[in-house]
Amino acid sequence: IDLSERRALNGAVIGSGVGYGENASCGNIAIFHTDLSVNGGSCDIGGAVIGTGLAMNYAEIECGDITITLNEGETQDDFLNKLDVTFVEYEGLTLPEKVGKGSIYIGSSAKTGTITWN
Repeated sequence: IDLSERRALNGAVIGSGVGYGENASCGNIAIFHTDLSVNGGSCDIGGAVIGTGLAMNYAEIECGDITITLNEGETQDDFLNKLDVTFVEYEGLTLPEKVGKGSIYIGSSAKTGTITWN
């Protein structure tokens, strides 16, 4: 996935949209034997790559369980290292996770179910 031509992406690449004063959610996410590569370029990412988007203005966002089944011989670090993104840095905003919760701004919340690596 090439995001290098975008200015910003505040929803998750795979998962929930942004919660800006309204709640956002998604169900379970399952990724099986996929060669996922994300090139963020200069695009600022506010959401997780896989999981929830950015939560602002007292929004609650969530997603279900996340299950990632790696390719044979691939490690968790190998998978995460292919997610080349630049996360938004702003005072009061938490940094998002590559897999899990997106950024959270004061008064908002984000949660995910269990994250399983196979």
